[in-house]
Amino acid sequence: MLCFVLGAGILLYALKTEHGVPSFFRLKSSQRPVDAAYPARPPPLPALPPTLSLPAFADPSAPRIAAPYGVHDAVESTPFEKLDECIRLMQSTPDACQEGVDGMHRAFVTSASSPSKHTLWFGPISTMPGEWISAWLPQQILDSLPTNPLAQAEGVLEFTADGVDETGVSLTFPPLHVHHIHVVRGTLFAAGSQQHYMETHGDYRRTERGYTTATPAGFCRVRGAEPLNVFAQFVDSRPSSSVAPSPLRFWLRVRFVLAPTPCTPIGKLLIWYPYTAACERDMLARYPVSPSPTLMWWTVTMASGGRIVPPAWLHSHRARLTGVLLLRGEQHPDSFGLGIANCTRAPTMLQAGVKTMQQAAPRWCEDVSALRAALMARAADELICHDNASTPMFFSERDGAQSYYYDRQGELLCAPHHFAAGERATVFAFTDAVWDAHMTQFPMHTILFMHLLPPEPFAPIRRDAFERVTTVSPLSYGVWDLSAGTSELRPALPFPEMA
Repeated sequence: MLCFVLGAGILLYALKTEHGVPSFFRLKSSQRPVDAAYPARPPPLPALPPTLSLPAFADPSAPRIAAPYGVHDAVESTPFEKLDECIRLMQSTPDACQEGVDGMHRAFVTSASSPSKHTLWFGPISTMPGEWISAWLPQQILDSLPTNPLAQAEGVLEFTADGVDETGVSLTFPPLHVHHIHVVRGTLFAAGSQQHYMETHGDYRRTERGYTTATPAGFCRVRGAEPLNVFAQFVDSRPSSSVAPSPLRFWLRVRFVLAPTPCTPIGKLLIWYPYTAACERDMLARYPVSPSPTLMWWTVTMASGGRIVPPAWLHSHRARLTGVLLLRGEQHPDSFGLGIANCTRAPTMLQAGVKTMQQAAPRWCEDVSALRAALMARAADELICHDNASTPMFFSERDGAQSYYYDRQGELLCAPHHFAAGERATVFAFTDAVWDAHMTQFPMHTILFMHLLPPEPFAPIRRDAFERVTTVSPLSYGVWDLSAGTSELRPALPFPEMA
């Protein structure tokens, strides 16, 4: 039996099975009206003959194995226990777990491999508007294939994870929200595993090759002897008001493109946001932000040195994020003459004998976009990374009187930079009510990802620096609410090991 342990001060990944259960999955911002009801799900689709269960791009003679996926109405109702039970049963009895009972459905895992590319597909998966899909493919399932594609993923140049139609084309958002697809390094969801070894989130960029992340030219990713596993969640983001909607049918795809010859390995750096008591109470470890224009900042310390090699990327929730900067050193708005103390309205004497009047506070005291521009200008000499303000971070459309908003990745621009061990860097994150302004506490992630080249790339002692994701997190953070005119420093907690 799997058990979630919820409550302040308690880590949310207490495990009672060898698989373990993730703690980082709770509802992100809705893509439908708050008061909209879920449409009734039609009866389960009839079981498909084996030859029809494969997409057109798959080899019908390729070995395949059955695996379960769960259908549910929100992340809080993810059927982890039933998924775990079905994974165990279906290893010996492929027909176990009756189709459509307790939200469980069956699909097939199949794969294709060549010297330069390894791909797995899982499907077909069927959804209705508003439904969530959860699937995890632990090593014991993938090892049942004659060739486990993830076991061959060494020397990776390009990683793709998304949902595709029966012709192999990546689906757009909308209609399909790739909430997240994590390739986990280590035993699935166990302490010490790394959920962001490789990943796709719903705000990532979709290209003609799908939701793809590539290494810098001339470099590749290595994983060593640790197993790789997949955990995925999708949301059918079609409006629940859709008239007579039909099921959306797709396949989960995970693809690795490998270096043709031995390549130069490169590591990965992940800069976390502040982890607080509020994060501990949240299954996705999100921190809350208000709809007010707000600046948050936090400083991290590099445990080891290395050189950042662009490009970098960012995962956040665009209903609130309006910009982000990464600066050298331990910084504060006051470091650049832009703190709240500089927003006090000072009396100004116009002329002798005339009453004094209040001088207007600078625009950046109230406008978070102006504050970002001012900080970026004054901190130019310390700037490592910044968002590209000209690249859209969301997409919107209307359905009758209702507007819908969808995250987009934007662009994170970074200059090459060498971090010394023990060096500090500060993140400035700017938020405002882009949409969902009615939510007084919006759940947020703000995670910076970068390619990191350790200083001794060929020393055996540094091998783990390539294989593991290097993670850093702050122990304190600042919050400046521009509307309230308040600013304070707060403590943070160490980030959980399983992240």
